[in-house]
Amino acid sequence: MSKLRFKTGILVFVAYMALAAICAASPGPQAGGDIKSLISQLDEHYSGFEKVMRSVEIHSHITGPSGQVMEQVIYWKGKKLRVESGPKQQMAGGAAPEDLFVYNGREAWVFTPQGKHQLTGKDLQDFETGRSWWWTTLTPQAKITGQETVNGRDCYVIEPPSGYRMWIDKNALVIVKSESPGPEGKKSYTVYSDFRKVKGWDIPFKQEMFIGSQPVSVSVTDSFEAGKDLPDSLFEPGNVRGY
Repeated sequence: MSKLRFKTGILVFVAYMALAAICAASPGPQAGGDIKSLISQLDEHYSGFEKVMRSVEIHSHITGPSGQVMEQVIYWKGKKLRVESGPKQQMAGGAAPEDLFVYNGREAWVFTPQGKHQLTGKDLQDFETGRSWWWTTLTPQAKITGQETVNGRDCYVIEPPSGYRMWIDKNALVIVKSESPGPEGKKSYTVYSDFRKVKGWDIPFKQEMFIGSQPVSVSVTDSFEAGKDLPDSLFEPGNVRGY
């Protein structure tokens, strides 16, 4: 695999994982013990979320296992998405981001020092599918396989048909842990915490990622602003220069 191809995969993964974490509302009614009841309560609980969070700007910093710190800025507007990332010193100095992901609702491009790459075919399909809000991915075929406590929260353990699990707070109806495919057949885990209110919704400001039992990164949100007036030009790959 080429370095550009590898970096493309990392950036796409970061892009939709960051958005998948935007998942919580102010505490709602306790969910029932069957999956259909839970899905119904989630639908009611999150009604209006997409309208409130239609246009957002997020600034965060991500610490890797060796202590290196990357800055990240996420913009999204409806289906459109832009993710900028680079070393802390570079981003703080106002320089162009080292890596850039841009999606205008039709085309998705990754720009890195190694070049640029357009997502097509299955890569594009996987990205667009991965952007789904987590509660919309639950179907009646999913199963509640048990209950566990995660960071002091009593959770249902949900197993969709894919076989990869999610842990949902029984009372607040927020996702506090998720499981997904990792490299080399290992499982990847993300733990969400430090929930804070944004426009009346509880948003996780901290994400810890693991592959197996090994820590991979810790992402901390520095600012989260909903209702931003973002220009469409920000999301057009043809407007990107310098790569």
